[in-house]
Amino acid sequence: MLFYTRLLSKIHFVFYLSAGLNFGLQAVEFLSVESDTARYAGKEIFLTGNVVVEHPLGVISGQTVHLQQDALAYFIKMSDQVRISFKEGGQLECGQAEVDCQLMTGSFQANEAQPQVIYTESNPSHVCLKVQSREMHLALCQKQPNQETSKEWQIEKITATDNVSVKYNDLFTAFGELLTYRTSTANQAGTIELQGSQEKEMCHVETPEGDFIKAVHIHIDTQSRQSLLTQTHGQLQALAKGEILFSADRMKWDDPHHLLTLEGHVTITQQGMGQIVTDEKVIFRKANFNGKNQVRSVTLPGKSVLTYEDTEKRLFVHTLTCHGHLEVDRCTLETVASSPLDAAGNVIKDQQVHYIDPIGEIYADQFSVSYMQKQGKTVPSHIIFRGNVYICNQGDGSAESLLKQYILADKVEYYPQTKEMYLSAKDGKRVLFYDKIDNLQVSAPSLKIKRDLISKKESIQGYGDVRFNFIEHEFDKLKSRFLLDKTK
Repeated sequence: MLFYTRLLSKIHFVFYLSAGLNFGLQAVEFLSVESDTARYAGKEIFLTGNVVVEHPLGVISGQTVHLQQDALAYFIKMSDQVRISFKEGGQLECGQAEVDCQLMTGSFQANEAQPQVIYTESNPSHVCLKVQSREMHLALCQKQPNQETSKEWQIEKITATDNVSVKYNDLFTAFGELLTYRTSTANQAGTIELQGSQEKEMCHVETPEGDFIKAVHIHIDTQSRQSLLTQTHGQLQALAKGEILFSADRMKWDDPHHLLTLEGHVTITQQGMGQIVTDEKVIFRKANFNGKNQVRSVTLPGKSVLTYEDTEKRLFVHTLTCHGHLEVDRCTLETVASSPLDAAGNVIKDQQVHYIDPIGEIYADQFSVSYMQKQGKTVPSHIIFRGNVYICNQGDGSAESLLKQYILADKVEYYPQTKEMYLSAKDGKRVLFYDKIDNLQVSAPSLKIKRDLISKKESIQGYGDVRFNFIEHEFDKLKSRFLLDKTK
């Protein structure tokens, strides 16, 4: 039953509702309403002009409000500049809306004057949301329903459909067709699920820095500020004006720690740095440079394969296999790959870093490559192999060429731009170089090998105490690593 009194321009209403309803309201609920005009028709009230309704949900305003009461509950229908300021701190704007106060549900639509339904929220957990769509539905509940004195309502779930977008913490904006936001009754933090209109249809994420990511499903935990994207691919902006293309089964986005982790069938491609493939995880660390959050480093803690195609030599592919830790530093433009160690701190057998190209292959405990900018492109400038380096080269790199050169060293440095290679040994050891075809043996503290850019022939220069024949233990050392016949 409804009673009202008019005091100046303000109208007070009292609704008498039956006790024991499914949402646990008390027998009496108070609404305070004001408007420019009001028309009464039995159990219906039509309010127009600057309508404001103080409701247990919050403050409802609009240009037209229709209040309707039946035997058990009442309905609120609103249109034109509808706005609800929720007591929990959020706000919703739309063209037209209806709240069923018995079922405790709300339906909100856009119209020509208000083409988007907009829900915004900012709470003490440092979570800022802005959800937009053509239509939203709210499931409501009574705040602290176990307390008989509580009359306040709050949002339990928001469902948004049709051209959905959610701006999350100024971190990114996600777009899709179906969004579900389940709030937490304890602290207003909750979870957001976003997907396309169909099961395999993609939604996508955009960032202010220019990142663009597609995914089948996006999950956002607003309490931990972590997100999960599934069946994802896209591009990320990196330092040094770089761009990283990627694909993976999953991406975990850790906002507080500025980390993005890819898992499952991961492929990443960096212009000038090659492509990396792994079945394990890849970690992107972001950092703020000049006001932009960009990828600072790329870490691969498990087995990975890096391939690089030389643009100056067509179909000349370099492949690096790392069983341990690989790190790409976008700030210093350097990639470092390390072999895994056993409990004693030694490199695990048969798990050295392995490099191969059409000319030959190299094994080492550690590999690093530095890059430079050349004519607007990123190219390798300095390559280093460290620790127990083993090299076996073909004569000219052709498919029919046999293995020709065998080399042992502690450190190998290569400069791609000048085609120079420097080999050195440490702790009194020696570099061992053996050309099997020409039967050339060189033992020295260090060597320099240079390939002539025109003739393609190599010259070898030794430094220090240079010998041109091996002593017994040196050849035995070569044989222990390579399948060599001493008589050759």
